[in-house]
Amino acid sequence: MKLSDDTAKEIVKSVNFKEGLIPAVVQEFQEENVLMVAFMSPEALRMTLTSGMMHFWSRSREKIWKKGEESGNTQEVKRVRVDCDKDTLLFDVEPEGPACHKGYDSCFYLEVDEEGFSKILEKFHARPHDSDKSGYYRHCNSASRHSTLASHSGSYGVYSKSVFASCGTTAIVRAASPVLMC
Repeated sequence: MKLSDDTAKEIVKSVNFKEGLIPAVVQEFQEENVLMVAFMSPEALRMTLTSGMMHFWSRSREKIWKKGEESGNTQEVKRVRVDCDKDTLLFDVEPEGPACHKGYDSCFYLEVDEEGFSKILEKFHARPHDSDKSGYYRHCNSASRHSTLASHSGSYGVYSKSVFASCGTTAIVRAASPVLMC
């Protein structure tokens, strides 16, 4: 979906950028799985609408960034919706690669249950992509990695223990790789 610059500017004017930024919810076009949430400035929205590719405002870097500019994991815009107050946007996209910087299809790959963050949602497994530069897909076969994983503490500790108990070595390394470096 690409709009003319004039049309994009009119849409940007009609959106309610209360404090300069608005949330943008990004979901997969066909499956409607939520992939990520980020913020947009008026210029990031204009660039998204005119290019047909997702652009956001990075609050940490204080600049506009095109999704996938470094990783290659781009998101092509298929449809845009706005909420009733015109202060939140919903983008349906066709992703090229994972949305999450940790290599998962979605940034929402953890599930909260009675034990905390303890389950990876099955449909959001991390997988290696040619464009991945994060180093999360190193393979380990060392027995010492098992004990490191089983004893890991912190926000992923319960999760890693449950994965360790129910998966094989390869699955453990793939699932826990955002947690420990091999």
